[in-house]
Amino acid sequence: MNKKTSYALIIAAFLLSSPPTYAAEFLWTGQQTDSWLNGNNWNSPDGSVPGINDSAVFTDITRTSFFNIFLRNNRQVGSVSFVGDDAYSLNGFTLSLGKGNISTSGTASHTINSNIQLLDHGLWNIAAGSSWFKGGATL
Repeated sequence: MNKKTSYALIIAAFLLSSPPTYAAEFLWTGQQTDSWLNGNNWNSPDGSVPGINDSAVFTDITRTSFFNIFLRNNRQVGSVSFVGDDAYSLNGFTLSLGKGNISTSGTASHTINSNIQLLDHGLWNIAAGSSWFKGGATL
């Protein structure tokens, strides 16, 4: 193999490789249903739901209609944050945390009635005045 062919193969491999995955922040709006799988419940322009590298954020800013959210199947997300004073509940199946992070702020009590799988070391930051309860399974 000559030098020209080697360079051509390297360039072709680079161009054909998949693009990097970037983390995004998905804000729960809950405007349609109680289902995590419904892309219209997230602030996603393309109808997608949070994935393994993304942050799922639940806040009182959006004044959602649905606070009792059902995963509908096993889900993987980078991290979960509860912001504000509206209480949320995540229910069913397994929630895998790619970064292992869970955080709360505000005064609300939040419940996760799903199994939690930690895929990496992470921080759990439960703010003073806020409470968090993991129900239904052991960590």
